[in-house]
Amino acid sequence: MKLKGHIRSIQSLSWSKCGRYLLSASRDWKCLLWDLKFNKIIRKFNFNGPIWNAELNPNDLSEIVISLYDDTPKFINNNEVKELDDSKTLVTIFHPDGELIFTGTNKGLIKIISRTSLKVLFEEKISNSSIKNIIISSNGRKMAVNSSDRIIRQISLPDFSTDPQLWELE
Repeated sequence: MKLKGHIRSIQSLSWSKCGRYLLSASRDWKCLLWDLKFNKIIRKFNFNGPIWNAELNPNDLSEIVISLYDDTPKFINNNEVKELDDSKTLVTIFHPDGELIFTGTNKGLIKIISRTSLKVLFEEKISNSSIKNIIISSNGRKMAVNSSDRIIRQISLPDFSTDPQLWELE
């Protein structure tokens, strides 16, 4: 099966939990949400600049986080677009429970943001270089971070049901 909809190279792909839907983000400044059962685009988002990455909320197809080149990251709920924070964010992802958003910046900061309030709950500098990729284990207990210093860091995540002031990245 071939999906045609972008005119430039694809930057990132994000699968829905059920495997039926796929979000593609491209250097053509578009994100497309595909219904793979029917091989068609069901949602389309256009931006005013290149996209670093985009990810679906694992529990809600109407929610997407997007990192844009030289712009603030975006949170989309249905068709409402909101800004997450004002830092140079290179990567945004959802925690597997879908309630938290993790961002990585060009200054080596990891930020954890509430999906409901869009407020930064926690931040910690883990590198002196740009965060290029973040991945969280399916059980939500471990995180791997790749930065431009060519080091992959494995981090144990805290119990997020506790007070954010008690959180530590180990």
